[in-house]
Amino acid sequence: MKIAILVFLMVFVLPLSVYASSDLDKSSYELFYPIVAGKVPGDKWYGLKMLREKVVLFFLFNSEKKVEYHTSLSKKRLVEAEKLIIVNKNYKLGVDTLKKSIDELEEALKITPDNIDRATIIAFMIKLADQMPEGEKNQVKSFSILKK
Repeated sequence: MKIAILVFLMVFVLPLSVYASSDLDKSSYELFYPIVAGKVPGDKWYGLKMLREKVVLFFLFNSEKKVEYHTSLSKKRLVEAEKLIIVNKNYKLGVDTLKKSIDELEEALKITPDNIDRATIIAFMIKLADQMPEGEKNQVKSFSILKK
């Protein structure tokens, strides 16, 4: 009897807890793993990081790979913005970095609107905006991509 109850719980109850948590409850680590902020705008070697990304993009010829790369860069900019906003409390650079995230997402959408996790990126952007002072929050929420 105990085994039957245990099996019932494992089959029917535990999977429900997986669906109960929303993306908004997750951290950037959970949403965008293995992407980490690393160097962020304002850091000494950030320009080198940006140069590397441009070189990699230059050598991508496959459209599908370009979409994946732009989407990855969009997520990377989100994680950087999170570090700037939450850890460094640098809201101006955080907002600028969120704009760069949108630019990367829009580059991916120009190539193809399919198979892009746009909803997760936008939801996380709104979550970050809610943790900013009112002026910066309103600036982020005025981004046109958030209104679509």
